[in-house]
Amino acid sequence: MARAFLLIAGTIFLLIVALPLFLAPLAWAKRFLWTLPEEHALTIYFGRCLGATGIAVAGLALRAAADPAAHLEVFDLIAISGALLTVVHVWGAIRRIQPWIETVEIGLYLAATVASVWLRLTLG
Repeated sequence: MARAFLLIAGTIFLLIVALPLFLAPLAWAKRFLWTLPEEHALTIYFGRCLGATGIAVAGLALRAAADPAAHLEVFDLIAISGALLTVVHVWGAIRRIQPWIETVEIGLYLAATVASVWLRLTLG
């Protein structure tokens, strides 16, 4: 189950979030229904930084899938990242400053967090 989680979550996050943010942050933002600011430089910079970080996390998850029990720290990384992203998205929803699709992501990040914690405890 841990191997499947790492492969599926890593692949989906890499293809839907990390790579698009890294390669084309403004196109990603439009697909996720964000209103683009007039000045794009900072948006592109932050999008690419977040995308690069996402590529690293997804890459570690995919590498760890070969032997999940030997890479328990990857579950910690996913759990911490997922918890922080849950908080960010909840705060955006409370303030009503994000598109609805970002609010839907709360459940996805929370599920990834819970799954990572459960798998981490199960494996080691």
